[in-house]
Amino acid sequence: MLIFLIGMPGSGKSSVGKQLASEWQIPFIDMDELIEQKAQKSIPTIFEQDGEAHFRHLEKAVLHEIIAQPLATQVIATGGGAPCFFDNMDRINQAGTSVFIDTPLYTIAQRMTNKNQDRPLYQQADYDAMYQKLVHTFEQRKQFYWQANIFLRAAELSIPS
Repeated sequence: MLIFLIGMPGSGKSSVGKQLASEWQIPFIDMDELIEQKAQKSIPTIFEQDGEAHFRHLEKAVLHEIIAQPLATQVIATGGGAPCFFDNMDRINQAGTSVFIDTPLYTIAQRMTNKNQDRPLYQQADYDAMYQKLVHTFEQRKQFYWQANIFLRAAELSIPS
């Protein structure tokens, strides 16, 4: 069984995924880390040198690879935009169970403001600019996130740091 964690950047997909995988003693896959390994460069570098379109194709290829060669039960943290391009969300839902980590945008903005970010689309320096960027992005992506099989409110989670 494949369990795909989806949601906005900074929503806690990787933290939740690591915790679930640890508790259930199953493998955890972070799609962004896999993309960096395969490209042999960081995601910000991919965006800078090759552009977002190239990144989205790499992301799609990694998703297809995970689906084609599942290791039995595993937890996969997708990138924030992964479900929102190509037919990725359909493929995610066909291959396993999708879980939308529903984190309030103000919480994400607080987490991401004034931190050294490896998120090329979220480089705003202040909270208000970050929050507005997140609102705009969420409006574009919610139609995909809301196709998830399970909605998990982040406010109800307790994940150790």
